[in-house]
Amino acid sequence: MELLTILKEESGSQEGYVNLTHGRVWYKICGINTAGLPLIVVHGGPGFSHDYLEPLSALSDERPVIFYEQLGCGNSDKCSGTSRWNVDYFGSEFDKVCAALNLKSRHILAHSGAATFVVPSVLSTKCQGVASLVLASPLLSSKRLTEDIKSAVAMLPDDSKMILSTCGNHSESSVKTFTDEQFTEAMTVCYKEFYCRIDPWPDCLNRSLERLNQEIFNTMVGTSIFDFTGNLKDYDITDKLKGLSIPVLVTFGAYEEKFSNTGTYYSSKIPGAKLVIFNNSSHMPHLEQKSEYINCVREFLSAHD
Repeated sequence: MELLTILKEESGSQEGYVNLTHGRVWYKICGINTAGLPLIVVHGGPGFSHDYLEPLSALSDERPVIFYEQLGCGNSDKCSGTSRWNVDYFGSEFDKVCAALNLKSRHILAHSGAATFVVPSVLSTKCQGVASLVLASPLLSSKRLTEDIKSAVAMLPDDSKMILSTCGNHSESSVKTFTDEQFTEAMTVCYKEFYCRIDPWPDCLNRSLERLNQEIFNTMVGTSIFDFTGNLKDYDITDKLKGLSIPVLVTFGAYEEKFSNTGTYYSSKIPGAKLVIFNNSSHMPHLEQKSEYINCVREFLSAHD
């Protein structure tokens, strides 16, 4: 079986599939003929598509920028089977995608939940072939994330606070106290404050939300981020971050950092890590402060080509 199926090539970009055992994984390379070291961008969710990270393609004027969508997500093949949706599978898939695309030396940007499998992948090879790593609002400790979410909920208006606090106690009876509409409204209030502060949300983010693979999300997280019961609930890799012996940039939005200085805590665990906080952003600085974010990442990558 051929490793790659190329669907189209045009205007300096290439789109196709990496053919893996369990299905085809979609990829797109922007700036395929540019000279810089490639950057592979890894979406979170879990279960998102790459769409919400599209602004990072602006970096392709200097280097190839590779997007791919994990199996079950976006343009990749759909398949069910909850036993596959875990950190080990997605880490193995990431390694195979890098190998198939011949990314022997590369930069990596992992957003949010992508860090759960990208960091172990990098550590497993002693950082070989990785020129630098950007951890964008990473999930590195589920306990810490849960604490941050509780802190965020505590700052909401009383009605939203009551609904989300009750729905986060894992009791089926308490969740049923509120209608789906009430829960959705409360969740929207929280997300507009601490997830993405642009109003209205950009089309690229809405597309990722619309294409969310709910089975993957439910398996790894739970029914919502306020009810963390999935297989990531005990995830914590902070004690291994000292093994990241490459240049690392950690980025956070100020509206997520203010709860417990999570970005400061994570970066303190990584030797020589650079931490940048975007003052007018929450979980999506690459959308909320797009030009500042692109310039920050561009400067960091160029320094470590």
